[in-house]
Amino acid sequence: MRFDLADYYGGLHCGQCFNVMVGGRWRPTGFEYAADWYLVGIRADDPNGLRARI
Repeated sequence: MRFDLADYYGGLHCGQCFNVMVGGRWRPTGFEYAADWYLVGIRADDPNGLRARI
């Protein structure tokens, strides 16, 4: 996942909602932190490279 949106949107914060493209569809999600960062409700071994929209 790219977090360089901080320059434009002030950054993404834990619990903030956004959408990611999964299987050709936009899915609502957010990210949380436990032992590592993860996307809520999205199964992805590695979220790096997923298209995201705010």
